[in-house]
Amino acid sequence: MSINIQYCFNSDLAPPALALQVSQRLGCSLTPARGDPETLFTGTLLGIELKLWVMQGMANDRDLNFEDYRYQLSNKTSADSGLRPIQTEVIACSAFVLYEILGIHQGMLCYEVQTLLARYDLRDGDWYDLVGDKVVVYPEHLVDIEARLLRSLGA
Repeated sequence: MSINIQYCFNSDLAPPALALQVSQRLGCSLTPARGDPETLFTGTLLGIELKLWVMQGMANDRDLNFEDYRYQLSNKTSADSGLRPIQTEVIACSAFVLYEILGIHQGMLCYEVQTLLARYDLRDGDWYDLVGDKVVVYPEHLVDIEARLLRSLGA
């Protein structure tokens, strides 16, 4: 069984240009996928599988507004991977890099396309987590989203 964490967001960049920017800013190498080289890019970040793709055909589900976003950056581990304990933090930090360096202010962080962990937007000039109803401050934000995930899993 694999575990996926998704960060959904928008960008005006075309997929190949965005993949290049994300690769450069995160220090990874996202390359075009063989079967879908225009809309799917894959690589690894900190040893965890990373995927950037153009979201197509994902419908809104409860509080998950997928239809509002164009792109998804996701990572995947096996449930028993030694890297699983840092997986959520890696994608949350990636979202912060996209905000800080690429100016991507709005986005949605979710677990297994089922559980909303954070929703980001600018509020009074600060990057704000609408789910937690507070300004995003690291490392506290990582603790908050991990606690939300554990609550959703009944742990």
